Amino acid sequence: MKSDDIPTGRKPSMKERAVAMKRKMSLSANQFKEKAKARMTMEGEIKNAIETLNQLALPDFAVLATTERKIPLRIIQNAAGLAFLTEVKAGFLFSGKGGTGIVIRRLSGGGWSGPSCFGFAGVGAGLMAGVSKTNTIVVLNTPDACEVFGSKGQIKLGADLEITAGPIGREVGGAARLGGEKTVAASYSYSHSKGLYAGFSIDGTGLVCKGDVNTEFYGAEVSPADILSGRAESPQIDELRELYALLDRLGKVSSSDIAGQVGAAASNAVGGAKKAAVKAAVGM
Repeated sequence: MKSDDIPTGRKPSMKERAVAMKRKMSLSANQFKEKAKARMTMEGEIKNAIETLNQLALPDFAVLATTERKIPLRIIQNAAGLAFLTEVKAGFLFSGKGGTGIVIRRLSGGGWSGPSCFGFAGVGAGLMAGVSKTNTIVVLNTPDACEVFGSKGQIKLGADLEITAGPIGREVGGAARLGGEKTVAASYSYSHSKGLYAGFSIDGTGLVCKGDVNTEFYGAEVSPADILSGRAESPQIDELRELYALLDRLGKVSSSDIAGQVGAAASNAVGGAKKAAVKAAVGM
């Protein structure tokens, strides 16, 4: 029964409301499935990686003028590799959660390897209802951390690969110094969540290579090790070129660029606040 079937001026019965709600939920579920199907291709994963980089790493100078909540660019610029994870949770009472992602590695000759795809899944319990999506970047700080993703078997984050919540801000400071006396963790994680569930604990998450997605993308069966070493040549599709261009852009931003543009954004913000205060004072 559609809502249009209910005569105007009459309050729908409980049964009619239930039928309408069921139809709406069915449509939403179908739309979700179609979006999930489109995203679970290599092209979809790369698009999601671009979205995640924009959320967590691309400097928003107006925001940085008042907050430091971005991945320090020096961490991205010194990364040996990057893994992008997207987790989706949905459920009532019992929650189903799962996700997919890709990993890329910085090549010794310059540039980045092609992407290797992986997946993960799980079930949780508790009083909960709703849907959430969490995008996570795992910054791989060492070549050894990248080697972990070259395995065909299951990778357990926190066991096979040390995971630490990464520092935030414009610059890397103190204990997170790169190339200084103190060493960095094997990897840093950063997350951005949307929905009713908050956060995503990746510690203990098991990742499994999605060989079918890799095979479809590369046109032949290839191992994660071949992909991440650069031995497997990746198709130069528009989405991948966009990802590489964004990483190149992030690699060229300097500390002085950030300081200057953040200062300008802060001045503009102060100037705007003063103008607003004057207008309020004179009743404009």
